[in-house]
Amino acid sequence: MYLDLPRRVNTASNSTPRRPARRANCAAGYGTDYGTHTALGRPNRARDNSPARSELRDATIQNQLCHGDNRERDEDGDGGTMTEGHYSYLITVKATVPSAPDYAEKFKIARFQIRRGGNCPNTLEVLQQLLRKEQEQHQHQQQRGQVIIPYLISCLPAAGSPATHRIIESFGPDALVDITKCIYRAEDNPASSYIIRSESTGSRTLVNYNNLAEMTLDEFVEAVSDVGDGSWFHFEGRIPVTTLRCMSHLRRSTPNARISVEVEKPGREGLEQLAAEADVVFYSRAWAESKGYQNAQQCLRAQSGVARRASHLLCTWGSEGASSLSPASGNAVSCPATVPGQAIRVVDTVGAGDTFIAGVLFGLLCHPQDWDMETKVRFAVQLATSKVQQEGLRDLAPSRDM
Repeated sequence: MYLDLPRRVNTASNSTPRRPARRANCAAGYGTDYGTHTALGRPNRARDNSPARSELRDATIQNQLCHGDNRERDEDGDGGTMTEGHYSYLITVKATVPSAPDYAEKFKIARFQIRRGGNCPNTLEVLQQLLRKEQEQHQHQQQRGQVIIPYLISCLPAAGSPATHRIIESFGPDALVDITKCIYRAEDNPASSYIIRSESTGSRTLVNYNNLAEMTLDEFVEAVSDVGDGSWFHFEGRIPVTTLRCMSHLRRSTPNARISVEVEKPGREGLEQLAAEADVVFYSRAWAESKGYQNAQQCLRAQSGVARRASHLLCTWGSEGASSLSPASGNAVSCPATVPGQAIRVVDTVGAGDTFIAGVLFGLLCHPQDWDMETKVRFAVQLATSKVQQEGLRDLAPSRDM
């Protein structure tokens, strides 16, 4: 995924534009499995006007996306943010059962949900809520602010398939998320994740399906060929060998780009090599514990010797919240998930980590100076805490001033 960060504009007198004429900064990031990318950034030219993509845009997302067609090149050449990843599991089927079934046991489902999933799409869904709220506040306060356009770069099923339409529509009406850089395969079925959740224990069993061909390095290079220097790319960290090649390409082609990466899956070889190439690294508790770390700060201090170029390292730790470390200054921050006296009722943890990442990216992109790192981490933790207390990702942006 990547975010388009144009120059500051006077949003007090203009409504949020769907097709901004000028753009400056970009952000990009990686999705779940190799093939899905989220990006925050500015294309310098329209890349693909193929009939299939044009038909898809015209037929299904006329009022949902900020299109990349006929955008002017920004003469300042300012950069932005982009996130890139491998196949996110774009459709999530969640079945809730009274208890975990035994082998060959028949059981009745208590609740059944089908929704769009995937790490980077989830992050984008939350991020667009925060961006829209930020823009509304600038308009209300008659302040100058940025218009940031989020992009999804992902391998999707056939352009006209019901699954692709479902994925597009999942971002809601008048969505900020732009999918014009997505790559369409011939298959009709998306990458999918089937979750069986036990009501009695809260445990989850996941079964993943993906019949879509993985995105290649060449496809990634083409997708980001028109993204300006100074972008921000966020990688989920699937298929580390290919991801590392993508990151290396960005270092050569856009040397001022910033790169963040998610180190999540225990036992996946090559994740530390990705961390070593990144500017911001997100570690999961599961990965940290698999390496023998007892807490988040222990993980971050040990990993600061691996991720030597990183300006910020972050690690989530479930109900204990999250921590960050800024190696250059040695500044360490730990924020609990709850405050004393606050009661939490956990409803749905799917997407909590993606929500945390969205909160941190929002802080880094929209409040680089006026929020210190503790404020950024606390905001992201509170956002993730709100998420686990509800089903899905809707309406997570705080109603108060951010």
